[in-house]
Amino acid sequence: MNEAAARKILLDLLTPLNMFLGLGLISVVIMLVGTCAMFSVEGPLPPPRDPPPPIEESVVYSYRYKEGFYKSLINEDAQKLGIKGELQVGQMRKGNLHATEFSGNQRLKVGAKLETEHLVIQALQKKIFVGEAGQGYRTDHLLLKITNKSAHHLAYRVSTKTYGHCGAKGAMTHNAIALEPGGSTIRTECLSRGSKGIRIKKVEVLEVSPLGYHYISRLDPAQLAYSTRTSAGHEHKHMAACKMLPWSQIQNAFKRAEATWYDVIDYYSRHNCDEYSYHVGYVWQAKGPTRLPVVPPKR
Repeated sequence: MNEAAARKILLDLLTPLNMFLGLGLISVVIMLVGTCAMFSVEGPLPPPRDPPPPIEESVVYSYRYKEGFYKSLINEDAQKLGIKGELQVGQMRKGNLHATEFSGNQRLKVGAKLETEHLVIQALQKKIFVGEAGQGYRTDHLLLKITNKSAHHLAYRVSTKTYGHCGAKGAMTHNAIALEPGGSTIRTECLSRGSKGIRIKKVEVLEVSPLGYHYISRLDPAQLAYSTRTSAGHEHKHMAACKMLPWSQIQNAFKRAEATWYDVIDYYSRHNCDEYSYHVGYVWQAKGPTRLPVVPPKR
């Protein structure tokens, strides 16, 4: 075969289809060679990378639980509430004194008082409206006036027992959780008719900061195991009520004796409930938490 004939045969073979098939075959060969080379390398393969944290956890730990964000938040809240001076994280970290100032069964007649280190508690009687507007009536009630005689903002809990027809009593607007220095609140205890007076069973207080006073006033006392009989009419001035809190988790912790009312209030006296939620395991400490904001345990 001469050179011209060989060239013609070669040109006939170099059609587009044949060139495409040839390139495909070459690619497959290169891939096979590369794969064999990769698995023939001696030594262990590098470990896989750690998976990224969940989005929620990543966001939370990136800013909300940083001290700078917390400091900015408490000072923004303080400014809105008219609390003077720049707040430092160390101020909010200080220990809140908790004390049980009375435990017993003391009866208070109308006009009588019980005085503790922080509180003056007095039984009163007054006509209070019962029922809906236009359909109710005014009738005598036994009331309890609670005054904070100390120089501290307080969370308080005064447990009482009454005898009589108390289910149909009226309610008065009052702060059922907290008192300012020198401040007083009045709550209804029972209808006067048929009642045998008010018996004081237990008096507890927790000192809180001025900002903490506003933070805890936003809570629902009924969810904190306060008596619905005496906490009806609770109001929260200056800041809106807390929403979407882990109340079922908190109440289960109460039932299992894993938390107390003052554990939860101590937490929220330091944390704005719009940004932070109580977690089981946080407990009141005499010296306060070691850092703020308190970081919840990782799930």
